[in-house]
Amino acid sequence: MLLITVNHDTILLLISPSMKVRHSQFIKYGIIGIVTTGLELVILFMLTEHRHWWYLYSSIIAYAIGFCLSFISRKLWAFKDYNFKKIVKQFGYYSLILLITVIINSAALLYLVERWHFHYLPAQFLAGLAIGWIGFFVNEKITFSKKE
Repeated sequence: MLLITVNHDTILLLISPSMKVRHSQFIKYGIIGIVTTGLELVILFMLTEHRHWWYLYSSIIAYAIGFCLSFISRKLWAFKDYNFKKIVKQFGYYSLILLITVIINSAALLYLVERWHFHYLPAQFLAGLAIGWIGFFVNEKITFSKKE
């Protein structure tokens, strides 16, 4: 059971045990996403502002570094998957998802910066949020699925 208070109104939600586990996974997935997004933004800023790389190249490098951290963290902490027999297969799925999402991320970043004239940092943040939502559901169903 979950009680939520909004503007002094209390809402009672009944949550099944499986929904609690999924909710917990989603929260942990999100926390990992926040940490890796912060790391990615720092790397993006450092490479773009201090190394004078083009922001799109910086974004790809930052995203790849965040990927490595997020794969291990999400496998072990968010999804509590300690089965290392299938880690190569999972890494393959996660990598394929990364490839697809880095293309989507880069396209979204390019569009937000070049078309809508966003600064590259908030644009990356917004693109990253969208990618995070997609990533959770795809990784839950494919990469870290409990089905064999």
